[in-house]
Amino acid sequence: MKTIILPSDDAAATLQTVTGWVSAKGHFYGVDERLARYDGSTHRPCSECGALIDKNAYCTPCHEKKELQKYEKMPRKKWDGEAMLYSDVADKYFYSDEDLQGYLEWNGEPASSLRLIICEPVYATEIEIADVYEDSLPTDDDYRVPRELVDAFEELNTVLREEKIILSWTPGKFAVDTEGM
Repeated sequence: MKTIILPSDDAAATLQTVTGWVSAKGHFYGVDERLARYDGSTHRPCSECGALIDKNAYCTPCHEKKELQKYEKMPRKKWDGEAMLYSDVADKYFYSDEDLQGYLEWNGEPASSLRLIICEPVYATEIEIADVYEDSLPTDDDYRVPRELVDAFEELNTVLREEKIILSWTPGKFAVDTEGM
């Protein structure tokens, strides 16, 4: 026979004392002192230089130093004038040499100061019919997508495969050899 316990019975609950770490914000973390201290803090020392920074931020000088080192390690390549360029410093894409030269003239900077990266195209990819209609198709294994729809997707995929349609650009793995720019 199953024991019956009512909310008013002493067996329903007991009063116990719990010990643990509570952050300055009042959040309980049990035995996790590190997490409680982090939650209750406002700042932390930078792991590189020791400067005090907001706990959820990064040290701007150290971050900039790392970005510069990363850029300096990149292999250099002459720009073909066709691919887009990305400036790591200005956080800006350049569509053409005229676009770049206009920016350089306007800001009075040499090209070498922009940390230019040659971009790689992001192409439109083929489309899988099952991915498009996954939520609409019945789970019955015998069901087939209508032939005219399959043919239309195959025709579209042929165009996507052969035409190599560029949707966007992303910074690539080569820094621009800015000598002579």
